[in-house]
Amino acid sequence: MIPPTAKKFLEAFILSFAENCELCKIDAARWRQIWIDPGSWNPFMFWKTGQPHPLPTGASVLAKTADKLHLECYEGEPFRLDGAIYDRDHPPQGNFPFPIVVAFEHENNHRGFDDEICKLLSVRCPLKVGITYALLLNGCCRTFRRS
Repeated sequence: MIPPTAKKFLEAFILSFAENCELCKIDAARWRQIWIDPGSWNPFMFWKTGQPHPLPTGASVLAKTADKLHLECYEGEPFRLDGAIYDRDHPPQGNFPFPIVVAFEHENNHRGFDDEICKLLSVRCPLKVGITYALLLNGCCRTFRRS
């Protein structure tokens, strides 16, 4: 198994996110609820169960990304990571996937993102992905001061 490059992961992730967004945006009110509710957002992004309507079970963005890379997405938060992708030929032993091919951290609040990066740095694997969001103001990225 050849681990995915950052470029291949990004391509698969963007395609998976776009597919899920298109399905959910059919109902604007439902999409708004998914966007603001962590109870809906986490299954939309990470989990293989409990997907918000209209997504089918197992169709989270991360699960679809893993599938596009011919890998498997681990259900749960291994080692308190938000997500992990592993080689299909090496299923999890016990309660954790090993070896991890892609470690994934996601933080809705950019101010907590440094903690997520520390978690990623604590895991040995070929690819580490961290995602957070910036607030945009008039097309420019708004800067924040740490308190």
